[in-house]
Amino acid sequence: MEKSRQRSCGAVVQLWRKSWYGADAGPDGFSLHLSEADRKAYVDAYFDGMPEQLPEEYSIPTEKHYAIEVSIVTLTIIAAGRRGIRCFLEPEVREALGLG
Repeated sequence: MEKSRQRSCGAVVQLWRKSWYGADAGPDGFSLHLSEADRKAYVDAYFDGMPEQLPEEYSIPTEKHYAIEVSIVTLTIIAAGRRGIRCFLEPEVREALGLG
């Protein structure tokens, strides 16, 4: 494998929860960001785009956000998003990753 593909780079992960009528309805994926500033801007943009009347179901960021190492390929995918990308996982994958 090329040396450039073996390197890792820093990113920020934000965990999300699903809200149903304001009640916690379980895990709702995660988002990946190039920086803490991008993470905050992504969350702010998400809420700025919400309708005045909250929908029955929506996502809320948890207090869990932290730095992680990702491959250059993953970093390139994150960079193609608007301040980050959102990922949704099947329940068994979330459990295997310890994401609940």
